[in-house]
Amino acid sequence: MNDNEAPANDNARIDELTEDSARHALTVIDERRRQSRVSLFPGPAPILAAWGCVYLAGFSAFWLSVHTNVVATWVAVLILGGLGCLALAVSVARMTRLGRGVEGPSRRSAIMYSWCWPASLVGVLALDLGLTRHGLPDATLSLLWPGSFLLVVAVLFLCGGVLFGDRTQFGLGVWSLAVAAASTFAGWPGNYVVLALAGGGGLIIASAFQFFADRGSDLGGDES
Repeated sequence: MNDNEAPANDNARIDELTEDSARHALTVIDERRRQSRVSLFPGPAPILAAWGCVYLAGFSAFWLSVHTNVVATWVAVLILGGLGCLALAVSVARMTRLGRGVEGPSRRSAIMYSWCWPASLVGVLALDLGLTRHGLPDATLSLLWPGSFLLVVAVLFLCGGVLFGDRTQFGLGVWSLAVAAASTFAGWPGNYVVLALAGGGGLIIASAFQFFADRGSDLGGDES
């Protein structure tokens, strides 16, 4: 080996080490970015699945209470209410993670959006209670209560999709708007079928889609 080959080999090794270091640095940066995204804006799949189960099981129970003697009305109310409380707990626990560890406008926007959910649901609850006091027929109340709640949830999904650039949430908001309207046109007790299958089923399908999308994103981050 002559003197000219030695510097060339040294330069080649240095270039190789530099390339490996750069590749490793990019991998670390991508992993940190992925972890930050998951920490700041956790995927909505658990929330969608929880509320999908509420609608599917709860309103199926109401439909059975009307058409069969298998489920009493008070049992259907307990099923819907109990599952709703569990889903609300999952939602609150998940939303408290929005923007965690970040200060500034992003953090404030995430906190404000997370509070929009309980505030909006309490508001529509008060509205429905007020209308109920004026003696609306039972069939109308059966359309009003679930339809109004789903309408508000649809608007919240739309806002979340715009705020976080999430096409799944935005699309689900549009779908929920359509289901809320269709439930009123279906009348009572057909609205229970629409809410259970289209509403609950749509949420569960969306949660599965979001879960696999998030998983694919994580795997893609690991491979980069």
